[in-house]
Amino acid sequence: ALMAFPATDFSLCMYQIPEKHHGSLREVCQLAQQLEMAKFKTFWKASESVECLAQAVGWKAAIRKFIAGVVSSTYRSINVDLLTELLNLSKDDKEVEALIREKCWTYSEDNPGVIIVSTSAFENVAVEPKPPSHMSLDQYRALFGAATGA
Repeated sequence: ALMAFPATDFSLCMYQIPEKHHGSLREVCQLAQQLEMAKFKTFWKASESVECLAQAVGWKAAIRKFIAGVVSSTYRSINVDLLTELLNLSKDDKEVEALIREKCWTYSEDNPGVIIVSTSAFENVAVEPKPPSHMSLDQYRALFGAATGA
């Protein structure tokens, strides 16, 4: 369920497990909290000591995919060093290049140490103000009467 982030699978699983067993899942719950709060560096550090993760095949790739989604949603560009730190990979790791291709990210032409995550621009959209609505005295009385129970 931890691998399914950002879906709510983990929370749903925890609701199904009786509270008397939650103590034995404390480490995994803390990992889930770290992911929810986007504390990815802390997550990777803490995950090193959680033995039950060894049984979950592909968990690192699933977590990296989640982190890449968060990066896509929150960054316009990101330093390669920061990205590799968030993903818990080295700069030379082939997974970094594969992720960049998969997400259609590009390297900055001005600075090769920066990855362009999003090229969309934020534009101001003019919204025309609506004219004020007017209520008749009878409508106001009916509204006031309904609100006060009269």
